[in-house]
Amino acid sequence: LEKMKRENMVAIIDRAKMELVGLLDVCLVAKEEQSLLLTGIEAEVDADEALSTVEEEIARLQKFSSQHKETLQKIVAFMELCDLAEDLKERMQDPNRLFKSRGKTMVKEEQDRKRVNTIPRRKDELLAIAEHKGDIVVYGQSLSTLVEDYAEELLPPPTAKVTKNHQSNSLSSTRSGKSF
Repeated sequence: LEKMKRENMVAIIDRAKMELVGLLDVCLVAKEEQSLLLTGIEAEVDADEALSTVEEEIARLQKFSSQHKETLQKIVAFMELCDLAEDLKERMQDPNRLFKSRGKTMVKEEQDRKRVNTIPRRKDELLAIAEHKGDIVVYGQSLSTLVEDYAEELLPPPTAKVTKNHQSNSLSSTRSGKSF
């Protein structure tokens, strides 16, 4: 009887762990933190304690997920856009894409470019959310830091524009003043 109870408890704990792993992914918990949590649960000797620990963590993550559902969805969408931007940048480096492509590849590239152009707006939206609703921890760092880091990698730094006065001064300084 005791052996059957332990076997059933192991199966119940394994199902709960699978649910916990799914919630950890939904809540965008860092892989290191996930592995620490799961190894801590596995280290527990008593099956009842392990099950209660898993259930407490599931309840905490479900609450976090329901409180920040919209924000988590926007983060995932933002990160997917950033991945698309990286992919688009790689595709645009290949000059042969213009000659090999048939059909809808150029249309797809233009659609992707339009989607990627929304990154600054989405970045500002996520930073506003972090400011108003709280700077939640995502993948082991604060939301604002994560968004800034992702955007910094993708968005070109602002360039200094040459003014007309500077341009005209440089042109007139090269002339000898004589007309032909």
